[in-house]
Amino acid sequence: KCELQGTKYVGAIVGQFVAGNSKDAMPSLTIENCVSYADLCATKNNALIGSMAGDAFANANTPTYAIITISGCVNYGTISGTATGTVYVGGIVGRIFGCPAIVENCANFGDLPTVSAITGGVVGQAGINGYADADHKTVISNCYNAGNATAKRICGGIIGRAYPGTEVANCVNIGNATITT
Repeated sequence: KCELQGTKYVGAIVGQFVAGNSKDAMPSLTIENCVSYADLCATKNNALIGSMAGDAFANANTPTYAIITISGCVNYGTISGTATGTVYVGGIVGRIFGCPAIVENCANFGDLPTVSAITGGVVGQAGINGYADADHKTVISNCYNAGNATAKRICGGIIGRAYPGTEVANCVNIGNATITT
């Protein structure tokens, strides 16, 4: 069963955040106190899927300074990636890339039954290799995952893949994280 289905950027609230690359170019972007019960599906390779946002993105060559914040959000829906290639799946956000971000006080109760490459109970992938300074870090704090996550290659209860500059603090996972073959 799939209530929202897509092939690239899939989210019950936002498909893709795109942040500007200057401190003055764009104000910070926020999703706050939202709840999703929607069952989401990504059906093609290179898709990004999460209940609150599929993707939070800035150009990797010129990372942004506008902060993306996802705070106080809860997911109850099932989030699945049916493509067998690289798909970024997260209970709250599929991927955070090239921009500073805060994911705080969020909870995922939905299962993440995927055959995709990268899955995390809260965030599928965060950070950008080569940008570990304070202006570009991702902080995931006070989050909770009770959903069971599966992936073909990379899987975690809170985060699937974390690049340098990613901090995880005060989070709890009680869901299973399983690599499938």
